[in-house]
Amino acid sequence: MKNSIYPTELKCEHLNSPLAIDIKKPRLSWLCIPEKPTAKNKKQTAYRILIATSEENLSKNKGDIWDSKKIVSNKSNDIIFSGKALSSFKKYFWKIMLWDEKNKLGDWSEIASFATGAVKESDWKGEWLWAALKRAIDKKHIRCGGNPAIYYRKKFSLNKNVERAVLYVSALGIYEPYFNGKRVGDDLLAPGWTDYNEHVYYNGYDVTKNIKKGDNAIGCLLADGWYASYYGWNEHRDHYGNNPMLNAQLVIEFTNGKKQIIATDRSWKVNVGPFIEADLLYGEIYDARKEIPDWSKPNYNDEKWPIP
Repeated sequence: MKNSIYPTELKCEHLNSPLAIDIKKPRLSWLCIPEKPTAKNKKQTAYRILIATSEENLSKNKGDIWDSKKIVSNKSNDIIFSGKALSSFKKYFWKIMLWDEKNKLGDWSEIASFATGAVKESDWKGEWLWAALKRAIDKKHIRCGGNPAIYYRKKFSLNKNVERAVLYVSALGIYEPYFNGKRVGDDLLAPGWTDYNEHVYYNGYDVTKNIKKGDNAIGCLLADGWYASYYGWNEHRDHYGNNPMLNAQLVIEFTNGKKQIIATDRSWKVNVGPFIEADLLYGEIYDARKEIPDWSKPNYNDEKWPIP
């Protein structure tokens, strides 16, 4: 007879299916739900975790990364991963089963997943790019003396079928990512504010559905953000620096098992556009006459764009 509780809401580092876990021993959590909502005195007394490199392995109950075996515990939060070493930029699949208060074993949970970012610092291949591009404008249009927002793009071609592609982006400043002409994700003011002298966040975006055989293009719009804008009580800019920087890499997994990384380097192109100024507190000055239609599409001609 099966038990009367089951696990749900499987999370890694308190996130649903995260794309960029970069710690070596992430924490796993789940909720225990009784089969009948009105049931009382139901509890977990033990659990077993399986983590695998593929859904196929997991469907065969093969935890080639971690099989915790039965662990007697009622804990279901912040279970520390104790399996084989995780690789950078890799997707993993996991599931769990529970024993109830009568030591009865239940069914496996639904399959969940998490993906790693740069587990090793050396696996991050992107370079910090900055572009000291200033637009000559009439002084009457200057509000706070901020930098124009910078357009970055990288065109590349593929001749193999793609299994998975994730774009990782960081910045000293704030950015908006684009891929083949479309905005990626819904983040605002990414990657967020940190003490830039200590550490900087990065975000992961699954672009598997955006990428294709043939020509592709990555685009990023970069502005001052907390790094170089006005903020705080003191009326001055450039608390951390005066030139925002971009750092990104696209990790592509092909159906044949091989990988390719396209990272920020001096082959990227940069330009300025309609954002004359883009300050976090003072706002934007936008000149619609300077718009760049289709700037992040593969077929856009960027031959006249400078390199950073």
